[in-house]
Amino acid sequence: MRLSEKTGDTKLLSILKQKTEDVEVKRFAQTLMRDSGSLEYTRRRCTALKAEVLAAIEVLGGHEKLKMLIEKLDQQIDGVATDEGEVRGGEPQSAPKSPAFNRIDSASN
Repeated sequence: MRLSEKTGDTKLLSILKQKTEDVEVKRFAQTLMRDSGSLEYTRRRCTALKAEVLAAIEVLGGHEKLKMLIEKLDQQIDGVATDEGEVRGGEPQSAPKSPAFNRIDSASN
């Protein structure tokens, strides 16, 4: 659910439409997203997708360099989250598999 739907607040949407260069306005938008749990949800979703991608790589026969790349990208995201004061919270929630992974999964059976 989007922040505006959850709270009835359209502040974030208004800020995004402005395409502002004002750092303080961007920080305010970031605070709105952090306070709503949006950034934490996004991180959990990215973690779940990473697990799907790594599983798909294995199903397709493995590829160590590709797995290393996925891990490196994940570490970079963690670094950004930590730099911005976000704490990587808990285990990822169960997320639905993407249609692409479902096709791969069914093809391997």
